[in-house]
Amino acid sequence: MNRLECQGIVIYKEDYSEADARIVVFTDSVGIMNLYIKGIRKTKKRDIAAVDILSYSKFSLIRKNDMYNLSDFELINDFTEIKKDLEKLSLVFYVLDVVKKIFLEEEPRKAEFNLLKNVLNYIETENKKENQLLVIAFFLFKIIKSEGIYFSDFKEFFIGKKESDFIKETAILKKIMKNEVKKIEVEKLEEKTIFNLILLLEDYINRQLEVSLNLRKILIDYL
Repeated sequence: MNRLECQGIVIYKEDYSEADARIVVFTDSVGIMNLYIKGIRKTKKRDIAAVDILSYSKFSLIRKNDMYNLSDFELINDFTEIKKDLEKLSLVFYVLDVVKKIFLEEEPRKAEFNLLKNVLNYIETENKKENQLLVIAFFLFKIIKSEGIYFSDFKEFFIGKKESDFIKETAILKKIMKNEVKKIEVEKLEEKTIFNLILLLEDYINRQLEVSLNLRKILIDYL
């Protein structure tokens, strides 16, 4: 029997029965973990918010018979400011969906965990929509690099599209590629331009990894 202490962000939760629930947690040391919590829906534990979706928490786990059982948990941050803002919440649900669809279970991704944590912290405190969208574009680009599908030239990136139709989007992407996001923040940005860039990055990821990210489905208000 092995014990594991870790930190993680709950990226998915569903009721499993009248008393139980299943959560998917992106942890700092193990990566994606599926955890079944018995009796959680009837517990009187004060820190129950620690296992709600979008909660950043400490977890105590016991490994037995190749399975992890949750023995204790403690809330670190429930990102209250995000949960109070429907537009921010929609953006964050998209980010969590990216993590859930791309990363494999129990595959350690420390750098990506820190990236997700930083993105959530940024969105929680940033109120400009264009900057919120910009950090999503930055996040997707970082995922492209970490998954080893980095495009060598823009012809590969713009397959099926004309690069000349996306001049503004390409200019922003080039700065992201140079890690010059701070410089972009001080410029006058158009929400639709950054939104289009996210769609381009999303389309590239979908083609390369054969996943089904769908920003339009989540962010109707930005169309």
